[in-house]
Amino acid sequence: MNVEHLGPGERATRARQRLQRNFLIGCGLFGGLIGVGAVIARRGNVSLSQAVMSGAVALDPGVAVFLAIAMLIGLVALPILGFRMIDEVKARQSLWAMAVGWMTLMAGYPAWVLLAVGGLLPKPDAMILFVGVYLTTMFAALILWLRDR
Repeated sequence: MNVEHLGPGERATRARQRLQRNFLIGCGLFGGLIGVGAVIARRGNVSLSQAVMSGAVALDPGVAVFLAIAMLIGLVALPILGFRMIDEVKARQSLWAMAVGWMTLMAGYPAWVLLAVGGLLPKPDAMILFVGVYLTTMFAALILWLRDR
């Protein structure tokens, strides 16, 4: 459809959708750069999680501060900015998904600790917890998105 035939509301909606798409692409690229920086900083032939937990990763203090600030921006500031670009339904879905992720962490970590103390599981691993909570949050967001389509 030609843009000249669109009404002002349709043009505004398309502009908002384009801004959201570009914002998500930018967030993905930003996260990818953080990941590449973390992998480049790794030494040895072990996974990044094992390297961090065992102390095999040694970063220059400046690089560590830069990556920490980048992570805070990526995990706190960008989602807050993203909330300003979405409608009420998407905001509600996102809040519920984040609540599911939070509850996963708040219940999952103590349960894991108790099972580890009982000898049923190894000690909790921060990277596994992070990835598990992240995946749970994304899965909840997907379920909510599919439900409200």
